[in-house]
Amino acid sequence: MKQLAIALEAYASDHDGRLPTKFKANADLREALRRYVQSEEVFSTRNEAGGEIVPNSQLAGLAVDAIALPDHTALLYETKVWEEGCTMYGFVSGRVRCVRDTSLVVMEPVLIVIPLVDTIDVPHGPPREEQRPQD
Repeated sequence: MKQLAIALEAYASDHDGRLPTKFKANADLREALRRYVQSEEVFSTRNEAGGEIVPNSQLAGLAVDAIALPDHTALLYETKVWEEGCTMYGFVSGRVRCVRDTSLVVMEPVLIVIPLVDTIDVPHGPPREEQRPQD
């Protein structure tokens, strides 16, 4: 999963900082990241219980820098619980952890909103007569 998180970081870097727009299933990961991984094996879980690694579809097309809680927002996750009783998550920050208390994982992204600044008209060309300095 760590390799997929790194591949998604590279993908975003090549696509104006954005995650893939088609981002719902393992097949979408394969399609988007094929050129960023060395082996198809990275798309498969090592969990003996089976399952698969899937993307958090709520992040589709988002700018990575706009996600306010990258250490807590799930980028990827496995569909089956591990024998240890935890679920494997890859986070937007690139961190990968096996989490027991999934209530601590953010699935709906919290976005950073940058307010637009009002534009100011700046005069172009020479100053008008009333703006010229007096000698």
